[in-house]
Amino acid sequence: MITLYLLTTLTETLHVTLDAGKLLDVDFIRPNRLQGVGAIFHGRIEKKDDQLQAYFIDIGTDTFGYLDYKDALSTEHSPLTEGQYVMVQVTKAPYLSKGARLTQKIDLSDEALVYLPFEEKVNVSKKLSDETRDYLRTCLTPHIETGGVIVRTKAAESDPQMLIRKFHYFHAQFEQFKATQKQMKKPGMISSEATISVAKVQRLTFDQVETIIVDDVKLKRQIECMLPEIADRVKVKRQALRDISSQLTTYMNQLASPVVQLAEGVELVIEQTEAMTVIDINSSSYKTNASRKQAVININRLAVKAIARELQKRNISGMVVIDFIRMINKKDQQLVHDALKRAVTSDPAPVTLYGFTRLGLFELTRKRTTESVMYTLFNQEIQSLERTQETHCYELERALIVMDTDSCLIAMNKNFLQRFKTLVNVAQLKEKVMPDTYVIQRDIKAGYEIVRSGSHALINEFILNNPAETIDMLL
Repeated sequence: MITLYLLTTLTETLHVTLDAGKLLDVDFIRPNRLQGVGAIFHGRIEKKDDQLQAYFIDIGTDTFGYLDYKDALSTEHSPLTEGQYVMVQVTKAPYLSKGARLTQKIDLSDEALVYLPFEEKVNVSKKLSDETRDYLRTCLTPHIETGGVIVRTKAAESDPQMLIRKFHYFHAQFEQFKATQKQMKKPGMISSEATISVAKVQRLTFDQVETIIVDDVKLKRQIECMLPEIADRVKVKRQALRDISSQLTTYMNQLASPVVQLAEGVELVIEQTEAMTVIDINSSSYKTNASRKQAVININRLAVKAIARELQKRNISGMVVIDFIRMINKKDQQLVHDALKRAVTSDPAPVTLYGFTRLGLFELTRKRTTESVMYTLFNQEIQSLERTQETHCYELERALIVMDTDSCLIAMNKNFLQRFKTLVNVAQLKEKVMPDTYVIQRDIKAGYEIVRSGSHALINEFILNNPAETIDMLL
């Protein structure tokens, strides 16, 4: 069963989900950071692009949001213009350099009801019987003076009076958003962190939630008002952070590594790029007495459960490609496919499985609802690759050959010097190199450093002025 911690009294709000006491995932909600799908902003139109059929909106975050013409409320008689302020809602979370996707067609919703402030209709799910649809429409319509609603299939399990209360709550919430927007002088978030916390609860399947622990009485009251059916599960605990502090530290340390160690010598290697996430299964340390075919199935099934956990734990979204241990038999592939399908059923974000490609890679997508925790916590800028020690050795050989001075002094550590003498024939190199070459031993982590290059007098002067240094002739 799920225990949800909503810690909102810190500078950084935390939403922590535990299953049977084990940490599943964490949302780190930071000030002035876009909080994901559903968040509502006061934005300013910075650019209208007729070629892209879109507006670029400053919503107070690092990157402009993207508002497609079809998601705008402008008309031929009332077009949106650059510099105009608008209320917008996030429909797709930002990703790296890509801004959030926005809409002006605001909706406030939970699993039973969707409130549409700019619509004038009552739509009831067609999955319900005609009798139930008519009943729900009759109950709700008299109470809807402004806006419209979509009544979802789950509404059939709710008391009509509860649905009416939810509608009034959403309506009052939207009116509060409008009042807040009027007071705002610059782009920024309208919806509060408390609203985001309530939305977190709404996205969960209530049957699975055992306890909701909050550190603020006001948030408890908001949840009770909005979700009276689970009011008895909400508990206030001022020092709730103490319960999960050590698990949080462990969680962050685990995320810092792309390698996930599983049982029996199997490991996952997870590499995230801007285009997609690639997951590789490494079984080099796996030992078994089973046949190769059965061993491959066992390894892949073991990996499946871990992959489902890591998708949620790291909040990986977008395209994901998995390189399972190769299976030739289609039936074996289907076993793994079915196992993964079962494993992702409890994921709160929609996961679509596309199956194995002709190259044997497995493809899936996971909906991006919030920024990946990997990009919230860690610097994901592309780092340049480090040269190997062997590469540095051959690079030094080339540098010495083209050097046209009388003498040179090169700094390197003891290990590099030994490696250089092992890889390069120093006697042959001496015949090709013009300058007299000296080595000064220093604690250089990688490679080498040319300290001096010039006349014999220049190098001799350096040697005389640094008697404590260990300087030897190399060539």
